[in-house]
Amino acid sequence: MLACEPDQAIDILYAAGAGGVPAIVLGLTGGDSLILPGGEAISVAQLRAAHEDWLPSYMAAKAA
Repeated sequence: MLACEPDQAIDILYAAGAGGVPAIVLGLTGGDSLILPGGEAISVAQLRAAHEDWLPSYMAAKAA
């Protein structure tokens, strides 16, 4: 998998094809939401908080 600037995609696809490497564009990034296949949107800020906050919250919990 490779991420690049949108204006570089054509050159990368061309170079991959010339080298016999299969390549496709999987999607685009940007905005403040992740759109799921069913059309439901999830806030990137909520995803980030869930990813970054779980360990400190876990470590701060009191033992049972």
